[in-house]
This record gives sequence, structure tokens and C-alpha cells, in this order.
Amino acid sequence: MIFLIVVSTFVTPVFSVSWLTKEPTSKKGGYGEAVAGTGDTVYVIHSYSSGQASLRKYYSIQDSWETIIEWTPDTPAPRPKGGTAIAWNNNDYLYIILGAAYTR
Repeated sequence: MIFLIVVSTFVTPVFSVSWLTKEPTSKKGGYGEAVAGTGDTVYVIHSYSSGQASLRKYYSIQDSWETIIEWTPDTPAPRPKGGTAIAWNNNDYLYIILGAAYTR
């Protein structure tokens, strides 16, 4: 299936945008982060150079977060690092590429 978007230079689109304040995630910032939306939910991975990381799920209808997995520096690899990515197949699966890191 191919989607084609046609924009006319003669028509000025009018957009109305309003932002809503929602519950923030308990973790902010990070060495590597990845986000995937799956309809009514959003998955976020936060990872830090310290070796800590977490996978959290946001429920938009309830406006709440759930921690799915937490990794510590003692957790055996693999675990999320910089360059982590998440993809959803529009069905039952999230695919997580854990990224990589280096030491000096």
C-alpha cells in the first residue's frame, strides 16, 4: 500500500494545536533513550552510562506509568545502552535493539 500526500501551494492549511499536561515518567534524561507508541500506550527505555536502565509503559487513558523491567550495573548483559531503539509491529510484539557502549 502506498500513501501519497499532495500539498497545494495555493491552499494554506489551518491547524489548531493544544497541549495537555500528563503524568511525567519517574526517570528523566539519560545516556540513551528510546520511545515507541502502540495506540493507547507508550513504551520508553531510559539507560544511563552508570549501567542502570529501565523499560516503562505509559497508559494514556489512566495517565499512569508502570515499570516493566529495571536493569542495574550488576545485571548480566545484554541490557540497554546508547543507541537503543524500539519498534512495534502493530500487533503483539515490541522489538528492542539494545544499542552499544564503549569503555576507555
